[in-house]
Amino acid sequence: MDTTGYKKGQRIEMLHMKDDPDPILPGTVGTITSVCLFNEDETILGDDRDNGSPLSVIVPIDWVRILRI
Repeated sequence: MDTTGYKKGQRIEMLHMKDDPDPILPGTVGTITSVCLFNEDETILGDDRDNGSPLSVIVPIDWVRILRI
């Protein structure tokens, strides 16, 4: 059972990416394609970004918000 609050198919917006030499820019939008609980405190979100950026997001290190449609 996923208790992270993130679900495949949700739209997200990048707010802040920490400590990445080529970060996803704030305002970048994408669709979650996978949710993986990495450990007790971190969740990896795979997503298909509208701009084609290939990086995954690690929450809560990286900050995103779920877009309500």
